[in-house]
This record gives sequence, structure tokens and C-alpha cells, in this order.
Amino acid sequence: MSLEPIMEPPIRFKDSAEKYGFNKEDAIIFKIGEVSPLDKLL
Repeated sequence: MSLEPIMEPPIRFKDSAEKYGFNKEDAIIFKIGEVSPLDKLL
């Protein structure tokens, strides 16, 4: 656990994706314990 707000890491991840030339909508954030087959992601 950390002291940062719970939604800060996903927001920072999407912002970083955009900074490096990716669309924010293409940055996939999984919920804790969530899994998905690779063929559904691509």
C-alpha cells in the first residue's frame, strides 16, 4: 500500500502514455485481479 490517492497511478499512466505518443484511450488499465486474453486486447 502507498499513501498516494487511489486513482493517481492510472491517471499518471494515461498521461505518460500520451506524453510518449500513444492515445490515452489506448492505454489499458486493469482492475485489481482482472485478466483478459491477449487476443481480446489487440
